[in-house]
Amino acid sequence: MNDTGNVPNDGETGDPAAVSNLLTPGQPSSATSKILVVLFGTVLVIGGIYVSSPDNVSDNLSLERKGFDDEDNRKHLVGYKTPWIAEGINNPEIRPVSKTRFADATPVIGITMGGKHRAYPLVTLLASFTREGSSGAVVNDKLGGKPVTVTSDSDIGLIRVFRLAQGSAKKKIGLWLIGRDDGGGMLLSFNTESDFRQDAEKIPDLEVQPFVKQTLSEWRSAHPETDVYVGEFPTPDLQMEATLQHMTPEERDVADPLLAERDRKNKILSPKKKKRQDDAAKSSPAGDGPVKPSSGLRDSGKKVKSQ
Repeated sequence: MNDTGNVPNDGETGDPAAVSNLLTPGQPSSATSKILVVLFGTVLVIGGIYVSSPDNVSDNLSLERKGFDDEDNRKHLVGYKTPWIAEGINNPEIRPVSKTRFADATPVIGITMGGKHRAYPLVTLLASFTREGSSGAVVNDKLGGKPVTVTSDSDIGLIRVFRLAQGSAKKKIGLWLIGRDDGGGMLLSFNTESDFRQDAEKIPDLEVQPFVKQTLSEWRSAHPETDVYVGEFPTPDLQMEATLQHMTPEERDVADPLLAERDRKNKILSPKKKKRQDDAAKSSPAGDGPVKPSSGLRDSGKKVKSQ
């Protein structure tokens, strides 16, 4: 007597060969194969939706800037008020103009205070950060014995220079970069606890210091005794490299070979060549070690104390 309760349904004979033919083209589709296809498609759709949806884990912004949450990162990108605290440059690198190699046509701002003159190349005032974490867009300096701070918002092309206001009890300025205000604009602070906009009409304890915007050549002609703020370009080769786009063909004829020679001498040695040089140095008699050649580019920088 046959047990009809155990009779396999169509496509479910229990034969392994039959099971392997469930999804074979040209074969009739069973109920099981149809269910599997629907489930597989559903998983793909749900997985695609999950992957394409941003969240606190997958948002790249939270990984690129440690210390800021996702919302602050988004606000910074679109110009909303965002914290970005960094002190300004407090010990600016100054050189006599005769010891610098910026291109003659380099745009600068020139400031005169207390009978002293100083040029600040715009390339040194970009909104970048030094190795110490200071903001290159805020330079707390001293000129002619008086505090002066140069601020540069390169996003909107606004440069403002501040000095202490008459009657201020402060002895120095020492501004910090705090971040961006709503809709853009640089936020500054004396103490990181309160802030004000760079373009504010009135700022407690500060007043605007006049300056002129010229080329370095024009400023130097008017003030031959000027010195120059060099920022992150303390050596002549870096100064030339930073202002190649402002150079005349004659200046490039001088700069290009010097920079090429510098790069040749500073290139990374292969492990074998470095080992041969190290072995040669060890085998040299005491006092007769090889003398490192100098291109003459990095030895001519003379730092001038801010006055």
